[in-house]
Amino acid sequence: MGNCVPGGHADELPLRRPPAAVVIHHEGRALEYEQPIAAGHVLARHPGCFICPVDSMHVDSQPVRVGESELLFPGNMYLLLPLSRLSHRFSLSDICELAVTSSRIFALAGSTAPLDQKILSQLVPVLPTIDEDS
Repeated sequence: MGNCVPGGHADELPLRRPPAAVVIHHEGRALEYEQPIAAGHVLARHPGCFICPVDSMHVDSQPVRVGESELLFPGNMYLLLPLSRLSHRFSLSDICELAVTSSRIFALAGSTAPLDQKILSQLVPVLPTIDEDS
């Protein structure tokens, strides 16, 4: 018995990019990093923001802030949020909006082009911006 690949030969399988760390900007853009990267490096380009791991988000929980020296690893998804969101709890609506946005990003990630080279303007903002005054 030999090795089998359903639907064709092994050399016909589509090539997939290696997983990347995906950072979703609060306005809906996606940043992609194929190598581990320090959160501080990402934050240096986005003053007034913090990074939150998506898997730490729960309804009625406050965002978890990734330290600037912590590494963002490929295969994980993060949010880049304005500092004004740091003291506000996530609502069910926030979680649902993130789910829609991330599923669209994963659908776009199916091609071989990096996400940051794609037009992601059709993505809705991930979370509503909260005014500093509220």
